Amino acid sequence: MGYWPEHIIEGERLDLSHVEPFQLNCYVKNLDRTLCLDVVFSNHCFTEAFKEGEHAPALKIMDGSSPRAFDRRRYALSAHLPGLVRSLPGAAVWQTPTERNYMYFMALIDGSGRDYQMFFHLKKEKGSADLRLRVESAYSVERAGALIKSSTKVRFPVLCQKVFQNQLLRFHTKR
Repeated sequence: MGYWPEHIIEGERLDLSHVEPFQLNCYVKNLDRTLCLDVVFSNHCFTEAFKEGEHAPALKIMDGSSPRAFDRRRYALSAHLPGLVRSLPGAAVWQTPTERNYMYFMALIDGSGRDYQMFFHLKKEKGSADLRLRVESAYSVERAGALIKSSTKVRFPVLCQKVFQNQLLRFHTKR
């Protein structure tokens, strides 16, 4: 058994091997070193809020003491997450309004005109890695533009540097 407990959805064992934890290296020029990041995923990447009467009890997956509902679309899209995370060292990310999470997205190539948003939290790690990146949630939206228009972006290695050095990263909200 891996990181995830076994989940049986509609009689089938849910394969979550693509969202198993892994390590990611990110070279930070300003530190002249490579930081090691432990990457983990929340079940919000393949579930949505559970609503009594709307979701079948068989779709229930617990997130601690909170019920969530398996979401086939989020689950299918979650196959993109490892690649999205691995692309972060060369990317820019946006701060979310909660100021503790960051967002990165890609355009879906399914002809839908939708974007796939990934929300993550980054913190200093106590252990074998330098930082811990937790993918908090990921889902498709019409366009990520509204969120990114109201925030500024930062290169991911700069974000890693600031978190590693316990420095505040000041984002300026656009109005």
